[in-house]
Amino acid sequence: MAGELEEEPHGWNLLWVGGGASFVDVTNDMRNGGGYTRNHFLRSADQMIGYSWDTALIPDCRIHNTSNAFFTVRSKREFVDAVRKNSKKDSLCLNLKFGHQLDESDINALLRSCALAYPLLIGREISYNLEQQMVYIR
Repeated sequence: MAGELEEEPHGWNLLWVGGGASFVDVTNDMRNGGGYTRNHFLRSADQMIGYSWDTALIPDCRIHNTSNAFFTVRSKREFVDAVRKNSKKDSLCLNLKFGHQLDESDINALLRSCALAYPLLIGREISYNLEQQMVYIR
């Protein structure tokens, strides 16, 4: 996660544990003399006092349940397979790890190839984040 702590730029981790989001800030749990505390370990969003972040950067579909799916895909074939096998899910998040940054035309080409092959996607809300290389299908 990237955001702010006490209005200063800061980073920490987001974990998905037991179907929900938990935060870990190892930097703030390190002691100057060595050793660690667990004051910022597996905290809920409400417990992250002094922290701020853009909640839109945390896709809801990462929350595990039977109607949502999250996949990392490394090729067009993996992308198409993930869409084909999960087209009936309420939401699908695809993290694109193709080895290079995909641009808008690349992502649109992927989506067109899937929409032509799987008409179940027609009418679904489809969006993407170029910076994060994420595709969201809801």
